[in-house]
Amino acid sequence: MVNTVYSTTLSKESQTFLENLRLYLFSSGKQSDEIESIIDELTDHLHEAEKAGKPISKVVGHSPREYMESLSNEMKIDVKTWMKYIVVILFGAFSFQIMLDLVSGYMAYSLYKIVSDIAITLVWLILLSVVFKYIAANKLSKKKEIAILALVSAFPVLLYVIVLFTDPYITSPVIEIDTIGMITLGILTSFFIIAISLWAKTWILVIVMAFLILPEYLLSTTGLEESTQLMVGASITYGGILLYMLLSIWMAGKHASE
Repeated sequence: MVNTVYSTTLSKESQTFLENLRLYLFSSGKQSDEIESIIDELTDHLHEAEKAGKPISKVVGHSPREYMESLSNEMKIDVKTWMKYIVVILFGAFSFQIMLDLVSGYMAYSLYKIVSDIAITLVWLILLSVVFKYIAANKLSKKKEIAILALVSAFPVLLYVIVLFTDPYITSPVIEIDTIGMITLGILTSFFIIAISLWAKTWILVIVMAFLILPEYLLSTTGLEESTQLMVGASITYGGILLYMLLSIWMAGKHASE
């Protein structure tokens, strides 16, 4: 954990750099404990440098981006942990779709849609990683950050809408589930979400579930056209999830400095 005394006495520039470094390394797939160990050690170096009246560049060089890249290249990617995350996210994505369809009372999935949903999720995760690293390594204005994050949120929505509207025109096998199957899947999915939440010690799946189900359910009572409901609902869903991820990273950094 980052030394509390040091972190509170560091300059704003140093604190911002540490926060950006944490985001960069996390987005690069590095191990959390190793990240915090490096942040802790770097905090000590920055504190000593500032105490001696030296600028931050004496510790990290004149290019924070190059320093982050160099540090990241020296660290191993936590493949095992991130593979678990990816599997959980993919299963979670299907779990959410199942719960959404339970609300609608009908379950039928084409192979085209299943494969497309997996691809969209993976592409979105990769895109998030790239964007977070870019934001962390570059000094951007808040307007630019918001614009970039807005585009990231819109990208999967666009793909989702394309798949949704092209699905009826693509010939592929369809899996249709009856009432008993729906109830069974609903129970199993609920247990899965609860089990994963307890295992991970986080309620992110429950929160994401809320962002996926509630917008669609609430919008269904508004009388808006179905296409409008889908686009608005998808925007709220992905935007809300992205906001939650950013808040989680910010809170993690705040707690780490305490």
